[in-house]
Formats: sequence, C-alpha cells, structure tokens
Amino acid sequence: MRKYTYIRTCKKCGEEFKTNNPVQRLHLKCKAKKQKRDKMITAGIDIGSLTAKGIILEDNRIRASYIMRVKSSSLQSAEVVFKQILDDSGLSEKDIHCCCSTGYGRYDIPFSDINKSEISCHGLGAFWSDNSIRSIIDIGGQDCKVILVDDAG
Repeated sequence: MRKYTYIRTCKKCGEEFKTNNPVQRLHLKCKAKKQKRDKMITAGIDIGSLTAKGIILEDNRIRASYIMRVKSSSLQSAEVVFKQILDDSGLSEKDIHCCCSTGYGRYDIPFSDINKSEISCHGLGAFWSDNSIRSIIDIGGQDCKVILVDDAG
C-alpha cells in the first residue's frame, strides 16, 4: 500500500507538519495539549447520499445533533451541519477534541480528524446507545446493510 505524505498547517498554532492523513487538522503536539482539558468533546459528521447528520458528544453525552437533506456537495453539507451543531451546542470548532467523518462523503470533509466506514460507526453507535444490541439494519439512500456486533461492540 502506497503511503502519501501531506504537508499541513496546524489550525491551532500555525506550524507546518507532515502527516499521512489528508484531513488531519492539528499536529500531535497541539492534539496532546487539547486532550488534557477537563471534558472530552467530540463531533461526528455523516454525509450520506440523501441526508447529512451531525452530533456533538461531551463526555459521552449528546450535547447537540442535527439532520438535513444534503446540499449540492458533500463539503457544503458538512459545513452546514457542523456549523449548526456548533451553534446549537454553544461551542466553537476549537472546543472539539476530535471530529470523525463517515458516510458517502467522508473523504471530502477537510475539518475532520479521522474518517471511518459507516459500518464501523453504526456498530459503535448502536453499541454505545444500548450494549445489548447485536444486529443493525441500515436502509440508506444507495444501499442496505445488515451489521452484526458481538458483546464487545
């Protein structure tokens, strides 16, 4: 597998750094400092073919969420959803420790720190909400999936 090296500018301190992640926003020094705060605040953005969804979790509790029809581009949808959940939560982008993107448009979100497949996110999200769940049925705009999870999620 070929690895690419990207030169990025840290959005917090402005220093340039090298990474293999094309959407990484903070270099490791700033990311480590950011994670020492009292509360862990994370965001998730799911850009599907029909809807865009966003959520902010603070210490594993839902602080804000939003669902809308997608715009003409994945990036535009992600920006609108992200702005809405930030506004609803009273937070700024700098308050978010980690942003995960998923779905059809997950690679088009430049402010995301990591991206995961919908299957991984569905499994983890369902297990987080109820750890007795063992199967998930996802009927999406382009396909359908059945996901099985074990007692470890």
